Amino acid sequence: MTKINKNTLRIAAAVLCIALIVLGGLIGRTRAALLEGNGAQVELGMETLAVQLTENGKTVDGDGTLFSSLKDVSIDPGYTYADEIAVNNNGASEEYVRVIVTKYWTDDGGKVTTVSPDDIELVLGNGWAANKKESTAEQTVYYCNKSLAPGGSSTLFTGIKLDADIAGAYTIKEKSEDDKTTLIAEFKYDGLTFNVEAEAQAVQYEHGQEAAGSAWGVTNVTFNNGSVTVQD
Repeated sequence: MTKINKNTLRIAAAVLCIALIVLGGLIGRTRAALLEGNGAQVELGMETLAVQLTENGKTVDGDGTLFSSLKDVSIDPGYTYADEIAVNNNGASEEYVRVIVTKYWTDDGGKVTTVSPDDIELVLGNGWAANKKESTAEQTVYYCNKSLAPGGSSTLFTGIKLDADIAGAYTIKEKSEDDKTTLIAEFKYDGLTFNVEAEAQAVQYEHGQEAAGSAWGVTNVTFNNGSVTVQD
């Protein structure tokens, strides 16, 4: 007798970390100031640059959790979980912002490279563009397409989902015992945890092109009178 046992697919969300990094702009017109750390700020004369991420309107502190509603629960592939991740300018001066997002899978032994970070899908909000020239398989750099005034905010992500095809990624293995053969479905993603990390960064509005070039080394993004254009 032959039967098939199809195990339940279980996928968990990790404690999704966020690192806050504030990048200061030009001091005068000749160099860029860089300051790192949770809640870090940089003084530019009498003004201050600062940037922060929020989830559903609540501040996400350094080393805090993104998509917190998904922590320690099983995720259904193909279903979009609504969560608004936004970037706020909580400093005293206008600034240009970007966010570096890293996606990867882990198991009990650490990072798993046999599955794709692309299976972790983030629903991008309006007003953001990915810079492919700075991105890798695991990491994507997003630029807000306009500068943010003090107190201003822009929604980066509106939700998250896992590729629906994950549910069908399994192999069949035979197990024989007492003259009975059982076919067992082993899911490729069973027991894995998906991870998303984000770094919010900012440079000053004044002389923004020079500030971004000095602090970020970016050459294919144009900062002009509050407008940001990512060139392919």
